[in-house]
Amino acid sequence: MKLSDQMRARITGLVDQRSALHDEQTAILTEVEKRDDKKITVEEQTSYDEKRDAKKALDTEIVECETRLTELEDEEARDVKAAKPTDSLKEVAG
Repeated sequence: MKLSDQMRARITGLVDQRSALHDEQTAILTEVEKRDDKKITVEEQTSYDEKRDAKKALDTEIVECETRLTELEDEEARDVKAAKPTDSLKEVAG
């Protein structure tokens, strides 16, 4: 497996983690909305905020991984190009 494939898999995992956190935040808000007073408890707010902070950290990591993926793809493309002799080199060798 190429490094770029591994990085794509890592990004997918991070996005899945972020999505799960979002779903957990939505569940918290849904529970609050079901109550008559619609007030969020301290514990709910703390949990919501922790999930928000975790999402921010994941967002940063996703961007870093996407940048690294672009670098890996560029490097792999250069490696493929370097492995193929150009027409002018074929003429010299032939």
